[in-house]
Amino acid sequence: AACRRRGRGADRGRARTLLAEAITDADDMGMTGYAASWRRDLAALTERVGRIVRDGHHWEMILDGHRATVPDRIGMRYLAQLLLNPGREIPAAELAGGAAPAESVQPVLDPAARAAYRRRIEELSAELDRADVRGEPERAEHARTEMGALAAELRRTTGRGGRDRSFDSRGERARTAVRKAIMRAIDEIAAVEPGLGTELRRTVTTGAACVYRPPDQRTRWTSHFR
Repeated sequence: AACRRRGRGADRGRARTLLAEAITDADDMGMTGYAASWRRDLAALTERVGRIVRDGHHWEMILDGHRATVPDRIGMRYLAQLLLNPGREIPAAELAGGAAPAESVQPVLDPAARAAYRRRIEELSAELDRADVRGEPERAEHARTEMGALAAELRRTTGRGGRDRSFDSRGERARTAVRKAIMRAIDEIAAVEPGLGTELRRTVTTGAACVYRPPDQRTRWTSHFR
């Protein structure tokens, strides 16, 4: 009981050993009630529970008896949401505070860039004709390769009927900002507790959607905000 109350890494291991021995002895002596109770205690000790504590201008991350105290930054708030929702893919825009408005949609290639692509394709086409007439296969192949690359890029950035493909600029900004904020938070945790930082880098994925995937089924996080 004393080991369980202290809750340090070594104490938990010692408590598990003592409970396992007590369960064996209780089974041998027919003390089924005690054995069942101690099995529940052992199952609780086997579960790996991390704690996220926000206290004023600092956050504490506590796991396996190790504690990391870091400043209250936006990345810690994002990270806490991920840890408290294991396996759930949360869009970066949602973490950052909402979806992108319609006016934030921008073309992948602006008109000037498209025009420059097309002018270069026309130049290469003329160069290819000249190379064929002059019998310059290497020059022709070079022109053909560049034309193919430019044409492929135009196809990639153009939708059906020649319409521009577009991307959500605010969504892209949210993805980049959220990734940087989370990585900074993990770096600060790692500077205090390298093992915890390493585990978070392995289990937290950022991108258009971010997700925390626990290293095993017995790991979970709880929160306490003061």
